[in-house]
Amino acid sequence: MQNIQKVVIAILLLLLVMSCNEEKLTVENIGEGVYSNNQGQGSGNGQGSGNGQGVGQGGSLNTPVYSNDELIVLYHAGVHDTTKANLRTKYGVSSYEICELCMDGELEKWTLKKNILIEPRRELIENQDGQGKPGPRGPIKGVGFEFRYAKESVSSYYSSYSDELSYTEHVVDANSNMTIGVLDTGFDPSFTIFDSAPDIPYKMLYKAPATDDLASWDFIEEDEVPQDSNPEKHGTAVTALISGPLKTKGVSHQILPVKVANKYGEISYFHALCGLIFVAERSRIVQTSFGWYSNDESDADLYKNIVDAHPNVIFVESEVNEYNDNDSYKH
Repeated sequence: MQNIQKVVIAILLLLLVMSCNEEKLTVENIGEGVYSNNQGQGSGNGQGSGNGQGVGQGGSLNTPVYSNDELIVLYHAGVHDTTKANLRTKYGVSSYEICELCMDGELEKWTLKKNILIEPRRELIENQDGQGKPGPRGPIKGVGFEFRYAKESVSSYYSSYSDELSYTEHVVDANSNMTIGVLDTGFDPSFTIFDSAPDIPYKMLYKAPATDDLASWDFIEEDEVPQDSNPEKHGTAVTALISGPLKTKGVSHQILPVKVANKYGEISYFHALCGLIFVAERSRIVQTSFGWYSNDESDADLYKNIVDAHPNVIFVESEVNEYNDNDSYKH
């Protein structure tokens, strides 16, 4: 078992090397425009993310675009709903969204009331005990800013379309003990790379156990099929780069693809964290081939909290693209 795990980790590390080079996924018959770091284009919709700015990709670093009225809050386990409601009232929350699929709703996104300055409010939450007294945060384990950022592209990967095969046709009959969660733009089953023979699907997707009715999740469209709508098929390519070598080496495995990026490759931090919890609770290895550039290390605090809460899961993360200076902006 240790040898198999070493093979899987080695393949994932190789993927990181490949996916951090100058990038452009080439897939036959896509027929849509490509949004990438090398195109000199914006996110495709020309709209901002809370503060009126767009998430740019035109050769610049994918630095976060922060919301001016949204915070992400992570509660300690077991906080009562009444306590949560009181905290929202105390800190001036006008609306909120619960990550219902992860850790019993311990992760929330708060939208603050108008005229509340977000940075002082975050500091207030961090430095008080939940009852208005200075001290530990009490029921709140961590708090951070909501932001959006753009994914960068993936190395060239060539494949062609097969006949239209459904997602469920690729689901394994029974899970092995090697589940690999992939957080990305989703999965498109209609490529020949995922066939065992012409028009015969290779079964390599996670099967929901009897105790869990969800085999995957799309945090963008909010449904159970994480269809990859990204023109570059980033998530599909990453899945192929992981599963293909394992298939060749005869390593039994299943991929759990979870969609956290929209068709333009944009990700909200809240969706990334929700997806991270979802796959960490179901996987032995988690692949996150995305990241952002920032010298504010506190941006990653919530991410680190979730990773630390799953000590038996191996997290394989993106490092940096070779054309960006990681000494000037941390990734």
